[in-house]
Amino acid sequence: MPWLVQQGKGRREFELQDRTIIGRGRDCHIKLDDPLVSRHHVEIRREGEKYFIKDLGSRNGSKLNGQRLTEAELHEFDRITMGSTRLFFYVLRPRNWKGEVIGGCEVQEPIGAGASGTVYKALQISMERIVAIKILNERYCLDKEFIRRFLEEARLAGRLEHPNVIRVYDVGEAKGAFYYTMEYVNGSSLAELVKERGAIRIGEAVEIIKRVALALDYAHRQGVLHRDVKPANILVNLEGEVKLADLGLARPVDEITEEKAVGTPLYMSPEQILGKEVSPRSDLYSLGATFYFALSGTPPHSGSTKKEVFEKQLWDDPIPIEQLRPEVPPAVSAVVHRLLAKRVEDRYPTARSVVDALNEIGQFEKPEAPTPHPLLADKEMDTTNGPPKKGATKLLWAGALILELAAAFAAFFFLGRWLARWAESWLR
Repeated sequence: MPWLVQQGKGRREFELQDRTIIGRGRDCHIKLDDPLVSRHHVEIRREGEKYFIKDLGSRNGSKLNGQRLTEAELHEFDRITMGSTRLFFYVLRPRNWKGEVIGGCEVQEPIGAGASGTVYKALQISMERIVAIKILNERYCLDKEFIRRFLEEARLAGRLEHPNVIRVYDVGEAKGAFYYTMEYVNGSSLAELVKERGAIRIGEAVEIIKRVALALDYAHRQGVLHRDVKPANILVNLEGEVKLADLGLARPVDEITEEKAVGTPLYMSPEQILGKEVSPRSDLYSLGATFYFALSGTPPHSGSTKKEVFEKQLWDDPIPIEQLRPEVPPAVSAVVHRLLAKRVEDRYPTARSVVDALNEIGQFEKPEAPTPHPLLADKEMDTTNGPPKKGATKLLWAGALILELAAAFAAFFFLGRWLARWAESWLR
């Protein structure tokens, strides 16, 4: 993962995208407050595994390792100078811990990775059980403030016990790496399920969101915020049980700022994007964005750059969910869009109130045909009985024919008796 690091009065770090424009312009991916830098100064682009930098005809020019820059390939530790700004190019290569013993756990294959670290499947030797272990990237191990918060909040998360919350077993340092071990879930994340199947059934989505809301309600009452609710952090095991991961664990500060955002901000609340104080209702916004994704197969907002996504999150309303999927009942749509309210006070007051709202919806007006999945068992979705079987159709026709013949026989019988009486009276 490539990075640019700005040295000077304050250290700033920027994650590079496939195409990154750097300059003073508001529309730049990386905006520099340097009067000697042009509005669009340089472009860095990715070609396969390589990165190239090109000067965009800047007024004061650019330098790479002290030499005037026109266009060149970037290499690790290269120094880029624009005006009075100096940037360094780094490539972050996470260490592969497979086969090593960390915190009493024999590390096996990796099962997930993010900006802050990699998650491995592991064997906890003392308990002879399979666990998951997250090992922080070396980049964050050098940040003392982040490590302090990480250890403090991991210990707090370890005290949470709820059927819909991933248990944290241990946290510590070994071989120069910081880690925590947690419950291993044999299943898939909500993100993986949607990627595999597309938008999931309405009943499944309601059930999953309800379970996550119960987990958040418990955590909030313990004074713990999640701050990163998203489909990748919602796991469903082979028995259909829903688990919320990474609850209460520290996030790097640069994950929630516009200029240093790490990862995809598709599920962040507006107040989190602006760097304002977060609250339980911030988690509810992220829950609503996740609900929207589960029902439609797409997040509420998207864009080609993080900046574009941020702006949409702050100012634009998402496309109504019923336009993307007409069979979503109005009551379900109302829950989704109230969770996605821009103003904090317009959202549900608590996670428990979200559960109550979903419980009040009841049966769906337009049930969908079931599409069973090995990971999920839909407990609330109504299903239709479908068309009658061929055998049943034949029985219905036979019954109708018998009734018609019986009616005809009765009619002839009574008509015959009436004619006989009429003839008898006429002859007299």
